Amino acid sequence: MKRRTRDAESVSLILPAGDFVMLLLFATGGNEEHRLGLNVLELLRLAFPYFAGWLLAAWLTGAFRIRAVSSFPRAWGVTTLTALMAHPAALLLRYFLYGKSTSAFFAWAGFLLILAFVLAWRLFCTLVCRWKRQALKR
Repeated sequence: MKRRTRDAESVSLILPAGDFVMLLLFATGGNEEHRLGLNVLELLRLAFPYFAGWLLAAWLTGAFRIRAVSSFPRAWGVTTLTALMAHPAALLLRYFLYGKSTSAFFAWAGFLLILAFVLAWRLFCTLVCRWKRQALKR
């Protein structure tokens, strides 16, 4: 198997795993901030709409492909577009699944926090991919 194919496969597994960890951290922060006292299963239930919304949006934007982290501007753009699509989908799912309505403040604050968490992860991935490419050129 070619090295580039292996790298693409490993990135396509690592990106969604890291995204989901970041979304779980967002849900954990909300749990702590609002003193909900949720156990792990309840926390996963709380995060489910965000996981589902992100999965759908990432599939549409190609966010799980190696090209999504091939440069800093691309990582920034793909991540922002994915978040712009995923967050409203997650809020709708949250409403339909759990009957939880959303204030405008929560919608904006949640969007910005999710974007910050996932963007930090994705920019880190971009940096690592860049280091790997440079190391291979030597």
